[in-house]
Amino acid sequence: MVDEQGGFVTLKRNLIQYFQIKDEELKDIIEKAREMEETFGHYFDLVIVNSDDDRTYGQLLQEVNSLEREPQWVPANWLKGDRPS
Repeated sequence: MVDEQGGFVTLKRNLIQYFQIKDEELKDIIEKAREMEETFGHYFDLVIVNSDDDRTYGQLLQEVNSLEREPQWVPANWLKGDRPS
């Protein structure tokens, strides 16, 4: 799982150096992340991988701006103030 910029390899190296994570611990973290994505992924519209600060910031800023411009869906009873008893 290496993207075109080698982001995963860079991320792995940085995690191991910065947090002093062992290779086995990193494998466990990745497996847990996959399980979470499989279980809860349908609740999310976007996943941003923080492998490069500038790129990540740009992606996040782009998404926030699009959320401000595009209409959002919410259940009608939220807008009417109807609350279930």
